[in-house]
Amino acid sequence: MYNGETSYVNNGFYIENFSNSASAQVGDYVGMIVDDGANQCALSLQCPITNSPYLAAVNDSVMYATRDQDHQSFLIKSFQAAFLGPVDPTNPSVTGLLKIQASGASGTQIATFNLGAPGPNGFEFANYTTSGAFSTTLFSNFYVYGYACNAGGSCTAFNSDRGQFAIDNIVTSAVSAVPEPSSWMMLGAGLLGLAAAARRRKA
Repeated sequence: MYNGETSYVNNGFYIENFSNSASAQVGDYVGMIVDDGANQCALSLQCPITNSPYLAAVNDSVMYATRDQDHQSFLIKSFQAAFLGPVDPTNPSVTGLLKIQASGASGTQIATFNLGAPGPNGFEFANYTTSGAFSTTLFSNFYVYGYACNAGGSCTAFNSDRGQFAIDNIVTSAVSAVPEPSSWMMLGAGLLGLAAAARRRKA
């Protein structure tokens, strides 16, 4: 369980989860590593069930990531994600949005992905692949945050504590003189290197 700002290093990336609320307080609940979605989440929050741990970002929190030591630029290729929330038959087909705000030498870009409604087994992970200019741009850091959507198609963030998401298996590719294989940020594995961070970043 993450309270306030929490960080860890995973596969060469520094990863931080923090509150983006204007009224954020030390100790705010911002997320957790889930390794048993059926039993670990509260009754009001249905988490995807999977065989590997993943990061659950709750209460309008934000995930931040950058290279930990080499500060090398990278491409963001793909990831797995799902919306987090109560399973309700009135959930719209697009229950939420997931946005990645990435920055590099050429500026900042934002990519938006639809998070679908729950299926027969509740909210489940879907595979997402970046495209267009976003997929071919080198970045040095990125933020991930969620929007909650209503039946009318209106989506909002940072004002309801409902912009919640699960994310895992972020695939990045480094570009250097010596080609390197893609890096997988299997976020749950970072629990082994969990450390409190005395830093606050704003998306």
